[in-house]
Amino acid sequence: MIKTIVNPQIYNNTFCKGLFWLIKNNIGDNILFCVVEPIKGAVNEVQLENKKMNHERTWSILDKRITRGKPYNYFPRGRVEIKQDKAIVFLNSILNNENIVNQLIEVFGLKEENGISRIAIKNDNSWHYRYLEDKS
Repeated sequence: MIKTIVNPQIYNNTFCKGLFWLIKNNIGDNILFCVVEPIKGAVNEVQLENKKMNHERTWSILDKRITRGKPYNYFPRGRVEIKQDKAIVFLNSILNNENIVNQLIEVFGLKEENGISRIAIKNDNSWHYRYLEDKS
């Protein structure tokens, strides 16, 4: 079972865009760490001076207990984008499994009752979403 950690709370009755990583804690457990940014007017505490969220910038401000002193691209990662009523999940293909995708749908509120009519999962094995273990 993969645990999920979300900043600082799950936003109810809204859908979110944002970033996520699958990190391992000190005892080897996988943790899905999500940084969410609500779409419908809520204020996100991790918003970075009105700059677009990106993995490197966001990772740099996270607590070292989460990052464990590793670079932003050490762990597999992805992003959720919203275009009108469609959610697009970009991720390293190692993250594309039913358990992780279902957790992302829940955490990011990608549900019909929140106005999302379609979810596209995009395996992205480009250099952008590779993680350090992939580069050797």
